[in-house]
Amino acid sequence: MADLDATFEAAAARAEDEAASDLAFSLAQEICWFDSLRRGGAASVALGEGRTAAVEAIGRDYVMAGDRGGLMIIPAAHAVVLRRQGPPRRDRDADGPPRRDRDADGPPRHGTTAEPAPPAGEDNLVALLRRLARTGCGVEVTTASGAFRGRLLRAGGDHLAVAGHGGEVVVGMGAVVRIRVDRGG
Repeated sequence: MADLDATFEAAAARAEDEAASDLAFSLAQEICWFDSLRRGGAASVALGEGRTAAVEAIGRDYVMAGDRGGLMIIPAAHAVVLRRQGPPRRDRDADGPPRRDRDADGPPRHGTTAEPAPPAGEDNLVALLRRLARTGCGVEVTTASGAFRGRLLRAGGDHLAVAGHGGEVVVGMGAVVRIRVDRGG
């Protein structure tokens, strides 16, 4: 009888451990995009054709990445963020030569450190675009229908407007693939 009780208790303990593990796994699957990114280390965003750019900031529904061509704002719906296991390695900028703080295929040189995770903010894409519109900065908005360059005029809850050479272009937020911000403002 004691053996039967011990077997039953062991089976019950295993079942409880398995249920707890399943619950923890399920809860981890429900983590949102923003929380998943802010918990990691340094990251880059895939630009296509094997090119990447370092993530500079994470918002609630966008990532901001930079390269020599300017700052890019990428809505979460179109962002593919890459994180490496172990220390991050950024030996090349988006289209550039090997970085000087490391050899092309080696670890950071003496005196350099691994990059920290990009800062994560509580703002969303519309709030960021409204701040940029106040400055009248130049942008290039990439959509599936093409790219549109001009001055960022406004950012509504569901659209943004760009003043270009041919007039005003109004783009629905769902159509925005990427926004490149001119470095000069």
